[in-house]
Amino acid sequence: FQMMPYQLDLSLWLHLIFFLSPDQEFIITSLQGPSPEDDGILFTWRLSDGEVIQSLPIIQDFHGHWEELNHLAISKDGIFALSSSRERMVKIWMEFMEYMDFLEAIEELYV
Repeated sequence: FQMMPYQLDLSLWLHLIFFLSPDQEFIITSLQGPSPEDDGILFTWRLSDGEVIQSLPIIQDFHGHWEELNHLAISKDGIFALSSSRERMVKIWMEFMEYMDFLEAIEELYV
């Protein structure tokens, strides 16, 4: 395993790393930002090249959890994930591993 440095030049910061995907090709993280709208969004990073796979809240124009995430489970095929947070909500993320360029995802977030 080789460590690859990645820097996000944004007002968002890494909150939690959950775990590797079932195929061990991705890690799932949550980013926390300056406002509640930025919190609770899941990002999936492809380990081979550091590209970010974006979760569906941004693609479908709805927000993730209101408070920090505390649990995440991914289906064996990587198609969907379940997440829960401190606000006692459980969300189902369909097509969880859908690819989106990181900069495109951030633009979607702030449009």
